[in-house]
Amino acid sequence: MEDMINRIIEMDKQAKQLKQSAQAEKILAEKNIAKEKEQLYSKFIEQARTRSKKNFEIEQKHADIKLAEIMKKHQDSLSALNTHFETHKDKWIETIFELVVI
Repeated sequence: MEDMINRIIEMDKQAKQLKQSAQAEKILAEKNIAKEKEQLYSKFIEQARTRSKKNFEIEQKHADIKLAEIMKKHQDSLSALNTHFETHKDKWIETIFELVVI
């Protein structure tokens, strides 16, 4: 009988040790999960920043190209307008003079 009681007591001790060990593993796992979560979040944020920077650079390049096209078109229009003015200015001056004076 005493042997049975000792076995029960020993089994209870082992169960308590297993429970403590499991609790310690649980706490360690929770810490590791929190650490991994933080690392994944940091990695995700860094990747997002990198993508954002690359996208900004690409968009900036496209905007610069578009601006250059618009500036060229504007310059071409201005040149055409100046050429048209130079070609017709004497005629326009003469016409205005005739309309005002005569």
